[in-house]
Amino acid sequence: MKKVLSGMRPTGRLHLGHYFGVIKNWLKLQEEHQCKFFIADWHALTNKYKETENLRENIRQMIIDWLSCGIDPEKATLFIQSGVKEHAELSLLFSMITPKSWLELNPSYKDLKFNLYYQYLKDFLAGKQIKIVQTPPPQPYEEALENQQESRNQKYLRNT
Repeated sequence: MKKVLSGMRPTGRLHLGHYFGVIKNWLKLQEEHQCKFFIADWHALTNKYKETENLRENIRQMIIDWLSCGIDPEKATLFIQSGVKEHAELSLLFSMITPKSWLELNPSYKDLKFNLYYQYLKDFLAGKQIKIVQTPPPQPYEEALENQQESRNQKYLRNT
């Protein structure tokens, strides 16, 4: 059985583009392969480093959306990137052996690099200081589901 690793950055609410571009494929993959799907919260900080106030809620909502679309934790492993320290260790090792010229060929890297340069220049010209705010660790998905169910129950009780 083949292994699949894929992830999404929690930069905002999911939309139809996520469903048709990624989730729909994940639904097929989880039936045929050993899948690990992760929330790339550290990757989200590469271009949303100044907008961390919604990161925890975005992670929570992303897990709920995945489960609502049919991603099954019985068939695929779901995890949050920052919860696996080996992810950062492996990234460090890869960054030591990957030539920069290989990175320059990657369209995602080129796009991110352009956007970061643009943001730095914009901030510099506006006289803004760069400030990085640390967010509290995200909830495990079981906890997020319990909280979602509790809020639904409370809404139901208020409406009856």
